[in-house]
Amino acid sequence: MEKIIRDSSHLATVLRACRKARAITQADAGKRVGLQQKTVSRLESEQLGGCTVDSLLKLITALELDLVIRPKGHDASSTRGEW
Repeated sequence: MEKIIRDSSHLATVLRACRKARAITQADAGKRVGLQQKTVSRLESEQLGGCTVDSLLKLITALELDLVIRPKGHDASSTRGEW
């Protein structure tokens, strides 16, 4: 599953859906990587105030996801190994 995220609302929706698809509670996701349940809740509800990039990356790790950044309009296969 690959999702293109363009805003915080979509990011929150995707994170929540991925966590639920894996049948993981917010508390369990947080415990896996040292986050409090309320931090996971904020990341999933667009209330990002007080959340750090580090917290976001920890949640991504807990959900066994990868963060990929690439130029717009390029598919992943065409940019491998290129700069």
